[in-house]
Amino acid sequence: MRGVKLFTAAMMVAGILLVSGCKIKEEYKFAQPVSSITSIEIVYVSRENLSKAHEFGSLTTICVLNPEDWNAFLYDFQKLQCWSYWNDPPQCIREEAIQICYENGTIEMISANSSGTCIKVDGGYESDDFNWYYFDRDEFVELWNQYSNR
Repeated sequence: MRGVKLFTAAMMVAGILLVSGCKIKEEYKFAQPVSSITSIEIVYVSRENLSKAHEFGSLTTICVLNPEDWNAFLYDFQKLQCWSYWNDPPQCIREEAIQICYENGTIEMISANSSGTCIKVDGGYESDDFNWYYFDRDEFVELWNQYSNR
């Protein structure tokens, strides 16, 4: 009887470890409906001199997409390989990123390794909430480069 309990406990621990590190491929879900987008910007986030992983660095706008390009961009963006974590999301927006602003004031920041919403404070940004999505870095940077030259 003791052996059955020990086996059951071991299987439960193994199951938890398996699930906590798993990832699944899926379609990215935006913070707000895409019909409420007011701007899409290609940005670069420098992480220089930051001490905390969840802090935003200095943001440089590379390109503001014309509304005529939004549908093509969103179509290309949804073709990216996207996965979600089944554990705590990474909390660091860095380097090549996409900033999407919505009618209600929500600002969504998306990078290859993390994404989420943020708010503007004192001329900078502060994280509001992170989600569990991340992308293939090479594909993300390729899309970023494609639209940064518009």
